[in-house]
Amino acid sequence: MDYAFSRFNKCSKPSRIKSNIDVLTKIINKTPFEALRGEALYNRLRYYHEKDKKEEWHSDFTQLVSNHPEHFRTAYVYDRYAPEQPIKKGEPLIYDSFNGLKEGETISLSEIKESYLLIDFWATWCGPCIESLPALKETYQEFRESDFAILSISLDENPEQVVRFRENEMAMPWYHAYEKRGSKKVREMGIVGIPYYLLLGPERKVITKDQSKLKGDSLAITLQKYLTQ
Repeated sequence: MDYAFSRFNKCSKPSRIKSNIDVLTKIINKTPFEALRGEALYNRLRYYHEKDKKEEWHSDFTQLVSNHPEHFRTAYVYDRYAPEQPIKKGEPLIYDSFNGLKEGETISLSEIKESYLLIDFWATWCGPCIESLPALKETYQEFRESDFAILSISLDENPEQVVRFRENEMAMPWYHAYEKRGSKKVREMGIVGIPYYLLLGPERKVITKDQSKLKGDSLAITLQKYLTQ
């Protein structure tokens, strides 16, 4: 571990990051040490940010804040490097359609028949996303007959990863779409940390993006407010 950090410190100096991107990437992909992986992600992220490589910057940001929420760099990264989010309460999303899991398939928000729609941005590689699924499924079962639906939009590398997860781990019996992490739509919507939830109403405008109202037991309380009117 000490040797790994020693090697890392040499390649993470600002003047040397560019020439050591490959080393940082190797550390991210291969180190068994979570703290070291988070530090390498942070340094690669700030290099991409400086060079305005938005796809790579947003991808590393999402990976860092989603998989390393307790890392000592994460709070600073939120303040310094978070992409601007254009999602606003009372307005529709800037995109209505997303890729389906099948080739050539498109999922359109406006074509989903249920009036109230929870959008769940997630990925099979995201630990907190997986941990949240049992509670999400329980809430879905409770409200599925009440004009309510869920659309899970995966940020995985490919849709086959979602298909395998649903076949082998949890069925997630609701709507599904796919947009690769760091893709144009994900970047322009400002989706950074996941899981990330949005509640849309009958006109597909954002009712709330307050995560404290949409996670865990709070989701059922929020839904009761709208589905029992």
